[in-house]
Amino acid sequence: MEPCLPAALRACSLLLLPAVLSVALLALPAFASCPPRSDEGLRCVEYEATARLPRQTDAASEVAYFFRYDCGHCQASAALIAGWRRNLPERVAFRSMYATWEDAPTLRGRGELATVHHGLEALGATDPLPVFAVVSRGLEGPARFAAIAQAVGSNAEALASAITAPGYGDRFAHANQATADYRIESVPALVVNGRYRIEITSSDASAVQRALALAWDLLMEDADGALTATAEAQPPVREAQVIAFEERIV
Repeated sequence: MEPCLPAALRACSLLLLPAVLSVALLALPAFASCPPRSDEGLRCVEYEATARLPRQTDAASEVAYFFRYDCGHCQASAALIAGWRRNLPERVAFRSMYATWEDAPTLRGRGELATVHHGLEALGATDPLPVFAVVSRGLEGPARFAAIAQAVGSNAEALASAITAPGYGDRFAHANQATADYRIESVPALVVNGRYRIEITSSDASAVQRALALAWDLLMEDADGALTATAEAQPPVREAQVIAFEERIV
């Protein structure tokens, strides 16, 4: 092949361009981001830079999980999300956030389950699975209240005391503010590092698994949005009940 002479420089450059681009692209970091269009069963939104919220923990990465006990999709996906949570590396903080839309602290009507949730939070009972199990039984009123308290290893008196304790209203106000700040319009939803919101719009297990896989990829980003050099592969997504059963028989 003849050397590239000045007269043939333009033609030679065109011949070399694909190879140069290939090398350049290999040198660039990989980026995770929301898919260009919403997948069936999930919707991903990247917040505008001015609307992103700072992380609420000291962890390197964090996930805020927004849900409601009176949400069918939340109940259907709860076990898979709980199993996924247990596989998160230590550097990732996971926060369970109750989505509140015009709820008020009350043990009647729409605000009842939100009120119970924040009481449980004050008691340190942050796992939603036992509560979902009670709600699915169709209990109402004092019977449901007592059953929820018992399901988390407490009692109705302790839960009632937590609801009336000083500072309880602050928990409710914080939940209202977080729901508004993160623009939570449907649940379940996962907010990754205050930058991405993934809404799970189907109770189908495959849709939930795709949403969790996307959240994992987004968690592997560094502060600039590039995938970290030590990005870990996601373990298989399995329901929390299956994991607990396997642990018992080991």
